[in-house]
Amino acid sequence: MTRRVHIVFLARDRTLALIALLTLVSTLALLLGGTAVEVMSPARDAVSGRVVAIDAGHGGPDGGAVGKSGVVEKHINLHIALELQRLLGRSAVHTVMTRTTDTDLASDGGTVTGSRKLADLKRRAVLVNEAEPDIFISIHSNSFPEPQWSGGQVFYSLSSEEGRRLAVEIQTKLAEVLGPNSRKARPADIYLLHAVKAPSALVEVGFLSNPREERLLSDPTYRVKVAGAIYQGIISYMTGTASTQAGESWGTVQRVSAQTQAGSDAAVLYFGGPTNMDGALVPEVRQLPGLGSMNKTEAVGALVSALLAGPGQASILQPTVPAGVVIRSVAMSGDVAVVDFSSEFIANHWGGSAAEEMTIYSIVNTLTELPYVKAVKILVEGQPIGALSGHLDLEHALQRNTSMVRFRS
Repeated sequence: MTRRVHIVFLARDRTLALIALLTLVSTLALLLGGTAVEVMSPARDAVSGRVVAIDAGHGGPDGGAVGKSGVVEKHINLHIALELQRLLGRSAVHTVMTRTTDTDLASDGGTVTGSRKLADLKRRAVLVNEAEPDIFISIHSNSFPEPQWSGGQVFYSLSSEEGRRLAVEIQTKLAEVLGPNSRKARPADIYLLHAVKAPSALVEVGFLSNPREERLLSDPTYRVKVAGAIYQGIISYMTGTASTQAGESWGTVQRVSAQTQAGSDAAVLYFGGPTNMDGALVPEVRQLPGLGSMNKTEAVGALVSALLAGPGQASILQPTVPAGVVIRSVAMSGDVAVVDFSSEFIANHWGGSAAEEMTIYSIVNTLTELPYVKAVKILVEGQPIGALSGHLDLEHALQRNTSMVRFRS
């Protein structure tokens, strides 16, 4: 009888001990689980259910920039965009894509022209605005005549503070994930950045004109890595996580005073900067004999001719207008200079949003140095071109833009 009671009490003690152990484990799990949820919930709450519009630049007959190996920008852009869509989807972020196949959004099946490119851009803007996303990301690959230019760079509209914040976060993550990069997020006069209402950033993922980056961007594994960097930048922006200063933006650049004065032979011409630093335009003062005695139209023609000739022989600056371009005519319409180029202006351009902006604003800023020129209208073969490489709206006359101008010390 005593032995039976002892066994019963022993069993009861073991049961109580087991219950106590399970209770302790459950309590610890609850505490740890609660802590984990508490840490993750701000990020999840900030990201889950948000809407991101993703634009893979170019597509269809518009291939964009092309590397020396033959790799085409439109395919790189689309792969990165689709990978970014996948990453955001795993975080419960809804995505709206401007394209998911090799096509553009222009309605006709005609050849690629500036007008078709602008029509494509306008349709992309309408599609994105109708979706009312929280943010908009456009993905492109850059190019420039000089192969030493490298590094991803993010652009935003100068009028959008939220766009600037978004661009800075992505720029920072590009440097952290892909390696050192001296480029900074900066404002740009790019059509989609102005036309889309949501905070927007255009990401140039690298230079196809740079041999190393062309090899990297040809590698699908590297493209996935690029998408991951953009994804991290988006998450940092949405969660309000402070980034390092590595991706801080340029800030506002003050207007440059006109220095090409009537009656003077000194002209201020704008060319590409000498180093791989932010894709800046740099002014070069040059003497053009007889400039001071020319009439307005002649002076405009002389400045454009000097731009096409490129930097001076001893200059370290870079040309901004493609080789082979011919001036068909120049004219003044009120205070607007009208310049008509040959078809090579489009056909020979190397592509890339930064390069397109440099080409256009090297012309506009040079001509608006003349005190009587307030804006510049660019034509090709006598017709408005809409867009050059598919980034800027060139339907209308453009005014001076010094957001990308830098001065040598």
